[in-house]
Amino acid sequence: MTRLYITVDSLGCGTFSHLCGSSRFYCVRLWDKMIKPIISEYIMKRILIFLVIGALAIGDALAQKASPSVTATSDAETKPIRYYPPNIIYVHAGYCTSWISSCGLTSSARSGYEVGITDRIRVGRRLPFYLRTGADFISKGYEINGFDNSRTALNYIQIPVEADYTISLNERFALIPFAELYYAVGVSGKRKVNGKKTDIFSNEGGFSRHDAGLSCGVDATFHRFVIGVNYHVGLVNIDKTDTMYGDNSNKVGYKNVRNRCFVVGIGFNF
Repeated sequence: MTRLYITVDSLGCGTFSHLCGSSRFYCVRLWDKMIKPIISEYIMKRILIFLVIGALAIGDALAQKASPSVTATSDAETKPIRYYPPNIIYVHAGYCTSWISSCGLTSSARSGYEVGITDRIRVGRRLPFYLRTGADFISKGYEINGFDNSRTALNYIQIPVEADYTISLNERFALIPFAELYYAVGVSGKRKVNGKKTDIFSNEGGFSRHDAGLSCGVDATFHRFVIGVNYHVGLVNIDKTDTMYGDNSNKVGYKNVRNRCFVVGIGFNF
């Protein structure tokens, strides 16, 4: 029976030998020169890895012992995703387009502006409900084509009382729908007809200084910045004279005049 063995010379180099019969040669130097060093190196690497892992584990345990422990569960239970301040004050300004609703006239829109300051006060303990009020200066008005070809400007100080709710999209963005009642007092106003100007709130102008109505809209916030839109519907007939001209089949004039306004604005929270 022929067996294949490996012999190793004095330099550790292996050669193949064919040995026949019962004679055998055991390569003791193969263990000393090749196998034993490989096994020793493998064991030493594993021992070094375990020592490094053990040192890191001990260091992490000491660091946790030295610092106060805070659990993720307690943070989630006690700290809300978004903080809702109890009071928010912001200034705002915007562009508005306004017109009037009247039984006897069809008006065109007039461009204007608004500026103001608003104070939001949180009333919900857990939910972000707010009441808001403030003071706005708003320039409304309208144009009439075909009846008296006039252009009218109405400038008001407006006091709103509003309710809103904050819908958080994430820590930075939020949508705030709101609805309000407002009272406005006219501080100045002119009607221009054929180059002639008349004080709209005088006896000759015939309009009341007092107005009130409803408004609804939505604000979008990003950090401290606000952009919003809202629509104003006047509920008060601001024409004191309520004058109509012509017969019943063809009435023209100022009758049941009410303000309408659409506002696009920007703001900044303090």
